[in-house]
Amino acid sequence: AADKPAPLIIAATPVTVWRIASVAKPISATAVMQLVEAGRIKLDEPIWTYIPWYPPKAEHVITVRHLLTNTSGIRHYKYEEGEKESTELFSSVEAGSHVHGVDREPLQFAPGTQYLYSSYAYLLLAGIVEQASGLTFEGYLRDRIFQPAGMDTAQLDRHREIIRQRASFYRKGEGGRGLFNAPYVDVSYKWSAGGILATVTDIARFAIALDDGKLLSEASRKESTTPYTLTSGASTDYGFGWHVSQEGGRRWVYHSGGATGGAAWLLRVPDERFAVVFMCNLERPGDGRKLAMEIAKAVLGPPSAAK
Repeated sequence: AADKPAPLIIAATPVTVWRIASVAKPISATAVMQLVEAGRIKLDEPIWTYIPWYPPKAEHVITVRHLLTNTSGIRHYKYEEGEKESTELFSSVEAGSHVHGVDREPLQFAPGTQYLYSSYAYLLLAGIVEQASGLTFEGYLRDRIFQPAGMDTAQLDRHREIIRQRASFYRKGEGGRGLFNAPYVDVSYKWSAGGILATVTDIARFAIALDDGKLLSEASRKESTTPYTLTSGASTDYGFGWHVSQEGGRRWVYHSGGATGGAAWLLRVPDERFAVVFMCNLERPGDGRKLAMEIAKAVLGPPSAAK
């Protein structure tokens, strides 16, 4: 009808707060590496040194390094788990680790022998950070990463709380038709794997702080962006919270994230101190990595022009 009111549309701004989903993983890995530098975490120590409550895995030994590199053998979401997220509020990392019973399942393979991307593995890093630092995971991020980097808005994604400037999140209907509100979700079981809210500026400042050496030493940054080598000698494309690739004469370091009702991308070119960040409040919007690389190439020009 001609008199039907137009839908309310609120434009995104630099202060819009988004679900960064798995872009939380490099932030969590940075927290772990800070504690490695401080001598409070050892990468090749069994995870049970720090989280003794996690069920043993027969004769297998999972190390902190295995969690960071997605080579632990702990599986990722099944399709139905990704489509229907948890709505339960968990009071601790240990409680959250029981979600879907994954902690009681056998490993998919011997740790270090294969690569398998796993948010269920990454969620354990919050518990390791808490034990090693004596702080809550949230408190550690605030004091040691968010504040030093100038990430003024970054915080844990608590759905029940009223958060100023938080984006609304959407998903498409069946067959890609129509636009609907994303369902309710509580990500308290996976703070370190995909449970952070932030503005685009926050994540850009995270990248800048890394390049400026405010968060990690040069040696730790190098180790974090070195692909892991499996026991077979084969190399993966994943370091500590970062995918790494060599394409078109450049080294790309990046992570994407897919959230309920949203998506996020952080692509870095650390050799040229450059990063691209963008967020979206729609699930599965397209190939964000390709777009981020095109933006980077347009700004930086050919590799031969890089300084």
